Amino acid sequence: MRIGIVMGDPSGIGPEVALKAIRFVDWNANSCPILIGSRDVFQREINRLNLPTHLSCEENSASPDGVRLVESVREEVNRFPYGKPSKQSGQASYNSILMAVELAASGSLDAIVTSPISKSAFGLAGVEFPGHTELLAQLTKAPRYAMMLAAGKLKVTLVTTHMALSQVGTQITAGTVFDKIELSAIFLSHYLKLQSPTIGVCALNPHAGEGGKFGTEEKEIAEAVRDANNSAIKAEGPLPADSLFAHWQKYDCVVSCYHDQGLIPVKMLAFDTAVNVTLGLPIVRTSPDHGTAFDIAGEGKANPDSMIEAIKLARKMVLAGRVEWKRKK
Repeated sequence: MRIGIVMGDPSGIGPEVALKAIRFVDWNANSCPILIGSRDVFQREINRLNLPTHLSCEENSASPDGVRLVESVREEVNRFPYGKPSKQSGQASYNSILMAVELAASGSLDAIVTSPISKSAFGLAGVEFPGHTELLAQLTKAPRYAMMLAAGKLKVTLVTTHMALSQVGTQITAGTVFDKIELSAIFLSHYLKLQSPTIGVCALNPHAGEGGKFGTEEKEIAEAVRDANNSAIKAEGPLPADSLFAHWQKYDCVVSCYHDQGLIPVKMLAFDTAVNVTLGLPIVRTSPDHGTAFDIAGEGKANPDSMIEAIKLARKMVLAGRVEWKRKK
């Protein structure tokens, strides 16, 4: 099993947490990490952290601490100072993602685990994507996709991701909400082997719209829930989000309408260990659920726990086998 671990923004903590994490994951003859990014950037972290890790471009390294590297960036490391997003760091992280997707699509990788990127650095490099999720969906031509955050038993799938709150209501349709419900159900049943999982679906407006008093988006959500149940998916909603998350243990997954509605409870529960997984892609992709942490980059303080969990979930998904994400209806 070949798990590609992508560098992320070279000026952030991605390279550090990647190198730390692979030392805490049990690898065997049938599974190995493959780093994707800049040799110089990874070597900078190895030297700074005083790790025994040896980078090799060979498929099999003779050293017990040898880690295979696929070099996607060959710029000098001084072009990536710690804590400073730049055009160069944005382009380097983008190139590393492109390389990882290409390797996964060709069958050279079984999964990819992506380190954090900087949206501002992406912008400086002219990369017009708000995050990994949207970029990976386009690169893999996924017709539908979803961002799920996994925090132990709590799983949250987002209907909308990186957009202004003022635009969210326009994206809440029966079709978009149904897609997230169904993608979540497929993930839970196939990858986690849950029988008849139950999915709670958040309302967008306070008090689930109070019969239209606070908005009408709940009509679309209710239609999506009916469609899900008609497709043999157990779903409940639209439910007021505050009450739903107060009783989230009743559900195997919660579908939330927008970014912060779903991520606030996830990060309150598991700030250091939550995992981001993209549903709907033809490749397996997970990621730690944190950012580049430019403020502590280069200080050796970065916690690798979320990266460790992301690698473990990626391996679990690979072992479960690929799944068809086509609509059941």
